[in-house]
Amino acid sequence: VKQQPILPPQNFKHFSLLLRERHINEGSCFSLLLVSCCSSCNFSEKMIFLSRPKLVFIAINFAVITLPSMTVSETNHTDVINEHNLLETMKGDSDFRLMVHLIKTAGIEALFEDPSTKTMAFVPINEAFLDIKTDLMIHLLTDEVWKLHLLYFLKHHMFPKKIDMDHIASGHSITIETLTDNLVRLESSSDDGIVANGVAKFVRENVIASNGLIQAIDSVLVPQWFDTTIADLLVSDPDRLSSLISVGNKNVDFMNTISSPSEEPYTIFAPTNIAFSDSFIFSSIRTDSFQDFLGYHVVPGIHTGTDLMQTPELVSFIGQALKVTVDLAKRTTRIN
Repeated sequence: VKQQPILPPQNFKHFSLLLRERHINEGSCFSLLLVSCCSSCNFSEKMIFLSRPKLVFIAINFAVITLPSMTVSETNHTDVINEHNLLETMKGDSDFRLMVHLIKTAGIEALFEDPSTKTMAFVPINEAFLDIKTDLMIHLLTDEVWKLHLLYFLKHHMFPKKIDMDHIASGHSITIETLTDNLVRLESSSDDGIVANGVAKFVRENVIASNGLIQAIDSVLVPQWFDTTIADLLVSDPDRLSSLISVGNKNVDFMNTISSPSEEPYTIFAPTNIAFSDSFIFSSIRTDSFQDFLGYHVVPGIHTGTDLMQTPELVSFIGQALKVTVDLAKRTTRIN
């Protein structure tokens, strides 16, 4: 199959935390799909979230990007004396009021109530959220389109392993993996005690629940995608995406769009370098047509691989239709 780009045919809101009120400008959200061909694209469900603008990044075919220790033992909790689960325990503590609200907003109460799992949760106290960029928090709290981001934000604070806090307090440091497969480093400081990622101090340790442990922290564990834009991602991967950047640099509006906040979310179908090099048609595109070419690869809204399997047609940024065909037997998705 020839690998080629898809070629086109001829608010301001008021946000109130439980602890503080601020006025902020609404941010933006983008998602990016690496398109290595216009037919039979195999979607791997590997998602990387980025923000400002926010991004859901799904790699297609061979163009896959992955995010980027003392052994940590499995959780046993044989000595649990609290009959309340993680969520019930958080509800009973006023310091965790905002975290409980986020869990309800995400609709993942069951994740914290499940009696069959033994999870360690790093739970930021209410004051910890004051240092978070509020343009992100308003989306996480109020916009349906951000629910998947909120889910990953919360899972970034959860760990499937038990951690020996006494071992860390004695001067050791460890790196542990969250439920989103990201890494968090724990170390001990003579001044601050145990600290996560160099910023989050432990204000209460080993709060026991029937299905896990809670470690109260004074700062939010900020995921990598909080401060990464689509432009950042493209520039950081020249081996696969330099051709798109080269074309994008010929269109200031496009580069501004993927680098700056906007009022609506987007999904970008991003042709890889191989897609460009294998497309003889691309060489015939005039410079004054680059805006339409780029706009044809941008679709309003966030569309993950799963979404595309249930969406027969999309409308591009320039108003042209993109037909989506799914072959369930071959587990492939074809665009146009």
